[in-house]
Amino acid sequence: MNTSITPAQTSKKYSVRKLLFPYDSKKDHFKALDGLRGAAVLLVILSHASLHKVYLLPGLDFSGMGKPGVFLFFVLSAYLLDRQIIVGFVNGKANALFWANYFLRRFLRIFPLYLIALLVFYGCFKFGVKASWIDSISTIWKHLTLQEGRGIFWSIAVEFKYYFISPLIMAFCNYVLKWDLKKVTVFLVALMGISIYLQAKNKYDEITLVRYLPVFLVGTLISIYEVLLEKKRDLKVFKSKGFEYAGWICSVLIIISIPSVYGRLFLQGGQKYPLSDSIFYLPYAIVWSVILLAAKYGSFHVLKRFFEITIIRFLGIVSFSAYLFHVLVLNFVEMKKLHIPNYIQFYVFFLVVCITSFLSYVLIERNLQKVRIKY
Repeated sequence: MNTSITPAQTSKKYSVRKLLFPYDSKKDHFKALDGLRGAAVLLVILSHASLHKVYLLPGLDFSGMGKPGVFLFFVLSAYLLDRQIIVGFVNGKANALFWANYFLRRFLRIFPLYLIALLVFYGCFKFGVKASWIDSISTIWKHLTLQEGRGIFWSIAVEFKYYFISPLIMAFCNYVLKWDLKKVTVFLVALMGISIYLQAKNKYDEITLVRYLPVFLVGTLISIYEVLLEKKRDLKVFKSKGFEYAGWICSVLIIISIPSVYGRLFLQGGQKYPLSDSIFYLPYAIVWSVILLAAKYGSFHVLKRFFEITIIRFLGIVSFSAYLFHVLVLNFVEMKKLHIPNYIQFYVFFLVVCITSFLSYVLIERNLQKVRIKY
């Protein structure tokens, strides 16, 4: 029997991989960060499925982990985007063309697919789908203008607002603080403290950036340290064994923070789960940032290899589409008239999410990511 792989099969294999992971050939692309984004959306998916009594395994309840998953998105977004801005400033490339591309890419990354999702949710509302929060054209407009954020859409409004304030923070660090690490650290920590104080005093609503600003700023801070230490060729602290151990400990803390696990370990009848309070937003961000850096630089590469698993990376690539549409898919899978047995509901749900997200990514997201202003 001839089991050799033909050149055509090899070419097909690599073409599919290039379609899914187009940036793997770039030296500055870290595969583990794709996986981290995949882990973030997986937590959101598992949480919402558990809330609907659709479980990965019987008794495995992830309810309440959606928000920590979104916090990982926030930390990653701030880390990756602000890293680009810092490099632009430090290398003297933050010119008009740089900023034009920055805002164009941020707009194209979010708004086209966001608008499509809003229209799809509105269409589902018209057909009587219970999971749809978009019940009018005026509601669509309020979402597009970041005045409202119902259901899963709350995070879109928050994140897009940070895209506007982030360049101002980076400009202050560049022109006023001159990237002095001590001054920058004091400045950003002070912003975190002010945000936490204002939130405790005023109790802002879900789409107010002040409420989540400390989470973003943690991602911003680690990106600043990374770029400036990299310039000095002094990243040994991130590459140490201690940092990898810290990443493992933080991973365990995330597992323990799952409400069902935490409840079994620490809570007795009637006690409230405490980790959902806003005071824990910043600790979640710090824990995620340690995991991020350990996955990227850890000396044993255990976390790195885990987040480089293909299916987790795939989820990371299609994460935005999966985030926007998974609730509708869940609603359809739950419909009693489809007669899907309970024990396979999650797997049908997950498969359909993967398929629809992949199609959305290939047909919409992937093409928009290529748009640049060249002149």
